[in-house]
Amino acid sequence: MCKGLAALPHSCLERTSLDEALQWRDSLDKLLQNNYGLASFKSFLKSEFSEENLEFWIACEDYKKIKSPAK
Repeated sequence: MCKGLAALPHSCLERTSLDEALQWRDSLDKLLQNNYGLASFKSFLKSEFSEENLEFWIACEDYKKIKSPAK
């Protein structure tokens, strides 16, 4: 069962502005670009036993940034 915001650490939510947090509900990209949003989302996914999904996405984003043809 999804625990929602109750599963998020309060310290993550206290370090960001209300405006930023409200933007997260409209755009996953904005959430993932914000350090505290990313930490909050990762904490939520961990509570749902699915943090590997975020780790895979991060690995894909890092891979897209590689410029070297050898890599």
